Amino acid sequence: MAAHPSTSPSQVMCLLTYTPRADSAERGYDDWLRAVDNPFFNAIPGIVRYENWKVHTPVLNTLPFAYFDLMYIHGREGIDKVWGNQELLEFAREWTRLWGIVPDPDIDQSPNYHVVICEEIAGPIVPRRTEWALFAPYIRRDDAAARNYDTYLRDVDNPFFNSAAVPQVVSDANWHKTSEVVGTESWSDFDLMLFDGPEQAGELFANPAATGFMADFCKEWGRVPEGTPADNFSAVIAELVASPQKK
Repeated sequence: MAAHPSTSPSQVMCLLTYTPRADSAERGYDDWLRAVDNPFFNAIPGIVRYENWKVHTPVLNTLPFAYFDLMYIHGREGIDKVWGNQELLEFAREWTRLWGIVPDPDIDQSPNYHVVICEEIAGPIVPRRTEWALFAPYIRRDDAAARNYDTYLRDVDNPFFNSAAVPQVVSDANWHKTSEVVGTESWSDFDLMLFDGPEQAGELFANPAATGFMADFCKEWGRVPEGTPADNFSAVIAELVASPQKK
């Protein structure tokens, strides 16, 4: 196996994680994402693609949020352009008023949402997007950089999960957190795997080739090398709520 060019929308992302106010579902939050939020962000200069995802099923451990948004940015230079957009900043304030657990936009927003900047280390071979994903954050081992972890992801891990050995996966991408803008996340990296349905995501963990690979990964790179995937990862199946194609 060898590294390949990525077909992700971009290799820079702002990842937003959050849980909206308790009454948001009954007030039509998902419909609002499709009708208002997603079209707005996809029209902002510098944003290549923006998607809203909702946690469907925990697979390994649990995560402290119910939604996450993938904001693919046009290169590092696009980050300041996007977050310097005054319309976007006012939209974020209005989101807090409407949906934030703490509806005051003039205080620290970390109780309402977290924002981190990430860069893709290795991406998929095919560009097809789906409506189901496995979001799997983890902490890379302290000596990972010194042992050329990124090269391992590009040459071994990513090609494997984008291969015929794992037919359940439509595409796999490896991302690394480079900075935190709002709030603090405990993980350093995450995998984003796309599937055609939640059953395929579940079948991944019954695939002997995949489970064997994960076990070897834990021994070589896991923070708990003698442990199981659950000792080294969290993972949730997520459903796409809104995207440029899903309105």
